[in-house]
Amino acid sequence: MFIEYGLNIQNPIPVQELFDRLAVAKTEKAAALRRTNPRLYHDHESDHDKAPGYSRTASHTYQVIGQMEQEKPALHAQQIMTSPVTCLNIEMTIAETLNLFRQYKYRHMPVTTDKGRLTGMVSDRDILHYTSGLSGSYEMQTGHDTADPVSKIMSSPVLTANTETDVRYIARLFVGQHIGAMPIMSNGQLVGIISRTDIMRAVMQNFVLELWT
Repeated sequence: MFIEYGLNIQNPIPVQELFDRLAVAKTEKAAALRRTNPRLYHDHESDHDKAPGYSRTASHTYQVIGQMEQEKPALHAQQIMTSPVTCLNIEMTIAETLNLFRQYKYRHMPVTTDKGRLTGMVSDRDILHYTSGLSGSYEMQTGHDTADPVSKIMSSPVLTANTETDVRYIARLFVGQHIGAMPIMSNGQLVGIISRTDIMRAVMQNFVLELWT
């Protein structure tokens, strides 16, 4: 089970539903490419390739998930997560946030309230775009004031996993949704975080983490 956390948001998302979304997004992206570059696909597509792709992709996703659920998970999130977690307070300014990123040399940091409730996530790229005036598509805009609150640049809601989540699910989401880090929760409390570095370290140390495409 994965859960989205944000300001006044706590939305549980079953594993199959989450990967179903990935299947839809993947199919829509492929369809968009075919519309914009039809000649790139026309000569190489068979009749089978031209059939609606969503049902095939979703079916494969369900088969993979079902198979994984019948097997003993190779690793749980709690086995590779970084803990304790250094967090940003939602009342912090972007200047204060930047100082913490410089101090700890992290790529991602969760944002929490005074009561410790997870509300969002900030990356070093978010700070770069905001302070330099670059948009998400790297278009130049007017730079912003670093005295602004960190809530202006945080991503929210943020997708989380629990301590017992199979690491293979998390790794697949990192690839499919371009996620750089995932907070790990236990009974509604932030207890750890998993980054791409943690995933790579797990692969090197265990050699049992199977990813699928």
